[in-house]
Amino acid sequence: MIWLWLAVPAAVWVGILIFDFIEGKTFIHDRLDEWRLKKSDLAEMDRDWAENPNRSDVVFSLTTIPSRLEHIDSTIKTLLRQTRAPAAIRLNVPKWSKREKTAYEVPERIRALLDFSSDNYLPEVSEAEAEDRPAVFLEEVLLRSARLAATWVLAGFVHGVLNTDNMNITGESFDYGPWRFVPT
Repeated sequence: MIWLWLAVPAAVWVGILIFDFIEGKTFIHDRLDEWRLKKSDLAEMDRDWAENPNRSDVVFSLTTIPSRLEHIDSTIKTLLRQTRAPAAIRLNVPKWSKREKTAYEVPERIRALLDFSSDNYLPEVSEAEAEDRPAVFLEEVLLRSARLAATWVLAGFVHGVLNTDNMNITGESFDYGPWRFVPT
């Protein structure tokens, strides 16, 4: 009877080894990793990411379908915990999904991010109705970005890398990279 108690764990162990060999994964490590990731707090990981000076130049732009939006946390957590975290993670949330023929329901935590950004950086957006806030926020950021680009051109300054990863939502630029003044 004792051989049965030894044979079952041995068979499970051999099965896991075969799975690892065929799939090129580590079954037990992957399950533990998923469990740790599920228990971690996204806000805490975001704070750690903000303090991490070791970042890559990669910018991730994520778009998902409405039915998967609530599961985007695990993807974002996976990106944030990298040794060399990405420079930025952008989440694109359109109003309507052609694939699922339904509107996106934006999670409360993303609305909270919009509220925080509005309250702290764009107070004029905070005055808008809650339902109109995303559109007013986008309009304000677009106006400020256009004003920034026009101001640089007016000054005769050619900003070689004036794109979305070198401006912020308040309409300021940074990381001037290649630049030059237009000859007069």
